[in-house]
Amino acid sequence: MEQELQILNTCDKFKFQQVHRLGKPKANESRPIIARLLRYQDHEEVLHQARKTLRDKDYSVFGDMPKELYDLRKPQVYKLKEAKKRGLTAYFSKRYPDKLYVSGKFIHPKEPLPY
Repeated sequence: MEQELQILNTCDKFKFQQVHRLGKPKANESRPIIARLLRYQDHEEVLHQARKTLRDKDYSVFGDMPKELYDLRKPQVYKLKEAKKRGLTAYFSKRYPDKLYVSGKFIHPKEPLPY
């Protein structure tokens, strides 16, 4: 976190409840790391810093979400990335987290980007 996210003194600054890796070790493959922070404020700071510093790098940071929601979003993630590449505002709704909006308009999962 200190090297890639450029957050100084992470062990002193954040309170971790639990940190572990997922899956079994495989040759030439890295495993995801799960870190649970005690305070929501710390969680938000890490996500904010990750958005700023991890562009075009091999690392990524995500907030945890249920597998069901991940599976619902997965078919639309490429549309989200494509819209952002084009400079459009794209996001998943907070109220309905499986709904994608581009430039304020709902994008149906089975339709291509209209832009």
